[in-house]
Amino acid sequence: MKRIKLQYKWAAFGWVMVCVGLLAGCSGGPGITAKEIHQRHYRTVHSNWLMFQDDIDSFLLLDRPSRLTPLYTR
Repeated sequence: MKRIKLQYKWAAFGWVMVCVGLLAGCSGGPGITAKEIHQRHYRTVHSNWLMFQDDIDSFLLLDRPSRLTPLYTR
């Protein structure tokens, strides 16, 4: 009977640890500071914005003409 109670206690402790782990999430890892995370997010947003601008420029034909043809095109 004592062995079963001990197993239940360990199982309950395990579930508590799993829940704490899930609540903590993957907010960061060892050696990653908040500043580094902010810089990574900034680079991602900046890169996405530049690609978005490039797509809009291509759609509106505002980008530089390519040198693939010897004829001048607009």
